[in-house]
Amino acid sequence: MALTPVTAHTQRARLRAGRQAVGRPAVEIGIRGGYDFDVTAPSAGVQLRLPIGPTAELVPSGDYYFTGSQTAWQANLDLAVRTGFLQVVYAGVGAALAHRSFVTDEVMLPEDTKLALNLFAGASVPRFFPGRWRPYLETRWTVASGYDSQFVALIGLNVRLGSARR
Repeated sequence: MALTPVTAHTQRARLRAGRQAVGRPAVEIGIRGGYDFDVTAPSAGVQLRLPIGPTAELVPSGDYYFTGSQTAWQANLDLAVRTGFLQVVYAGVGAALAHRSFVTDEVMLPEDTKLALNLFAGASVPRFFPGRWRPYLETRWTVASGYDSQFVALIGLNVRLGSARR
């Protein structure tokens, strides 16, 4: 019976510590790989996560697609918002500069660079998870006006730069 108050106190302290870590994220940088199901090509890329609030992040990133005969890349500037108590799930929207052969009405056009819209959703380990490394999974749709959309599945690994501010 004497251990019950200590245990409850310890649990409340851990919960408060978890909330503080979730509310004050650190800058992260990472690598990722993926697969573009429309171009049927693997990809490799990098990203930077810049916290701009307790649940929002500015995420510049870039990817190169290994298509073989053509040059395909994409530069992104996205806004991600984390949801839920643990903030494991996130979703967002952003802009992309995409360079590839675009398809319209099943016709392949020559390589071109287009401004596009990104919609994405993903999941990562909780922000208060101990350690500097944070793996994540993400799905991404990119749409350029008048052209077929691009669907990419990604897996990545970020590292915290510094520690979460308390």
